[in-house]
Formats: sequence, structure tokens, C-alpha cells
Amino acid sequence: MARLCLSSFRRCGGRRLRRLLQLAGRGPRIICLESNKEDLKVGKDVLKPWVKASLRCFGPKVLHVLGSPSLERKIISMVSGEPFAKECEGLPCDCQFWHHWAQVDALRFALKSSCIFLPRAFRVKAALLGCRDLWRRRQRISGPVQGVDVSAINELHPDVPVPQRFPCSLWQVEHAILSEAVTLCSIDMEMPFPDSQEFPKTTLRSQSTAVDGIVTWTEVCFSSATGWIPTARIIRVSRRDACAAWCFEPSPMMQGVLLARNPGCCRNVVVQSSFHVEDGSLSLGAKWADGTDF
Repeated sequence: MARLCLSSFRRCGGRRLRRLLQLAGRGPRIICLESNKEDLKVGKDVLKPWVKASLRCFGPKVLHVLGSPSLERKIISMVSGEPFAKECEGLPCDCQFWHHWAQVDALRFALKSSCIFLPRAFRVKAALLGCRDLWRRRQRISGPVQGVDVSAINELHPDVPVPQRFPCSLWQVEHAILSEAVTLCSIDMEMPFPDSQEFPKTTLRSQSTAVDGIVTWTEVCFSSATGWIPTARIIRVSRRDACAAWCFEPSPMMQGVLLARNPGCCRNVVVQSSFHVEDGSLSLGAKWADGTDF
């Protein structure tokens, strides 16, 4: 779902769209763009209370459009993106924001110089992760299990040459955050969408050698007043062994997890993140501080 605030319907391309906007009445116009009929219905349901309120007070008029209308240059005053895209369902939560950035860039020709972006920016954070049980469950099976050959399950998680994150609701499994969080990359919506981009290297430092992987999550900024809002919160909890640990609290957002192939080799990990425009994914290249493969 993407919502565009137009300053004037007279400059919208297409006679049909201009006619629809004229029927919507006078005042500021908001177009709610939807990619399919199911999303169109959801968009109408979400905005129904606001539409009724705006009719009573002569506020902005909302027009729901299936597909992309023809727009002229420098007409859009605001772009607001829903923080959920069906195309990114079941993927790490930062995929939603890469997707929205691509949509904003596609509309760049129609944006005013003073255009407001909601969200304004996002950044991807990372920390070292201790999750031994999860690490074991994600390893390839090399022999029979209680006399039964189940090695075909390895095809669900085949080895690939490029390190891949997988989505995980970490609050559902036992885990611990072992390092301070670092910022892998920070994106402002005014930045042009790249063909691909490699971000600077950063080092994650742990006080423990029980490192099993790297976890990533996002923070989003709407304005200087809101600051950075995390999509996942890290909280301190007491464990069964009476030791306190930092972990993720329950959240609908999926964190991106990269498990180590050689866990526990060192305490520090050097990470370089790369964005690939072909599939809109962020991949992590990681090595232990001594140079061995992560």
C-alpha cells in the first residue's frame, strides 16, 4: 500500500484519473495505490474511519486506485508507505523498507522538492547471537536418524556460495545477544536507488566465545521528532541458570539471522553488507577477526 498526497488534480495525467479526482471533491487529494484487488479491499477497510471523519470536516479526500495512475512531474507532496508489503511476507523485516525505497525511486519524477517521506529513513542494525539449539537444527544431516535416512531434508536448506540470512522470530527460541549493536547501513529516502551497493565493513565484538551467528533488524525514522524507532526491542531477562541475558522480546517482525559455519572460533566478527538490486536482498559477508571464515 502506498499513499500519495497530490496538491492539484489538474496536473494529473490521464482524463479518467482527472475525472475521478474531480468527483472526489475539492481540497487536498490523497491517492491510495494498490497492486491487486485484495489489497484494494484492505486499503479501503483501513482508511474507512478516516474517510468518514474527513467528510464531516471537509478534510482531504481519499481515492483508491488499482495499479499506477499516470502522473505529471512535480505533483506529489507526500509519499506514505504501509510498513507491510505482501511481496516481502516471510522475509527479514528490512525487506519491507528496501521495497518501499524502490517504490519511492520509481515516483521520483513526480515528487516535489519539498516532498515529505513517511518513513523518512531506515537503517539495518546487527549484533552477535548465541543460539546453540537453533544452530544445531539448521545443520545438514549427514547420517541416518534412528536408522532412517532423512538426508533429503537437506534440500530445504542447500549450501550456497553466498552467505544467506533466513527470517526468524527469535523470541520463539532460546537465544542471547552477545554484543553491542552496530549499524550496517543507513538509507534516506531522498537517496537515489542504486544498481547495487556495498556498505563499509564493521566489527562486532563479543565478551563470549559462544557466538553462533549474527542477527539483523531495522530501525525506522519518520522525523527528527520521532527519532529512530526499532522494529524489535532487546530486553534483559533472567534465565534458568540465574544469569541475566539480553534477548529479543516478542514481536511480529522477522529478524534476519546468519548462522556461523565455524562457530566459536573467536570473539570478534568483521561484517560487510551488500545490497543486491536483482532480488532486493541484503547479504552479509562475515569473517572472524583472525581472518578465518565465519
